[in-house]
Amino acid sequence: MNISSSIANYSESQFYRFYYKGNEDARLTDNRSSIPKSRLISADSDALRRAIGTLSGIFDSSNTNGKEIYNAVRAFSNTYNNVITSSSSTEYHDIASLRKSIKGLSSKQQSELEMIGISITNGGKLSIDEDKLKSSNPARVKKLFSEDSEFMKQLNKYAKRLSSRSSTSGNILDVEA
Repeated sequence: MNISSSIANYSESQFYRFYYKGNEDARLTDNRSSIPKSRLISADSDALRRAIGTLSGIFDSSNTNGKEIYNAVRAFSNTYNNVITSSSSTEYHDIASLRKSIKGLSSKQQSELEMIGISITNGGKLSIDEDKLKSSNPARVKKLFSEDSEFMKQLNKYAKRLSSRSSTSGNILDVEA
């Protein structure tokens, strides 16, 4: 997958907006609490899948620079954290199980993530050490976030299932107390 030249040199916020394309209200912190759970989880999952595809494509492009990778990874981290937050708003079994799988997958990659400046908080969210990420070996970052990465393949699979399950379970999720 080649990264579109239209997203070359995006800032972090531009990547973030691109990831949430078609779901702009889910991207904005002020609006998130008013969105039904099923729609928010689906929007976050879809944005995470777009982030995964974009990150994978960045490494296939010869025009990519370190700043662009850094911005895309930061926006990916924000999107990932949104998935953890929105899926934590329910204990519906299918959603909770997928959230647990996503967190477990990240935990398995914890040492690799930490080598490039990404730590996992107690709540399962990603936290970035900007200086460490900026000074990381690009080959190590590529290994973790490229299209061939088992981490990205599995994360994409879980995000796809999460989106599907949240859509099919909408009424149950949206009426939870």
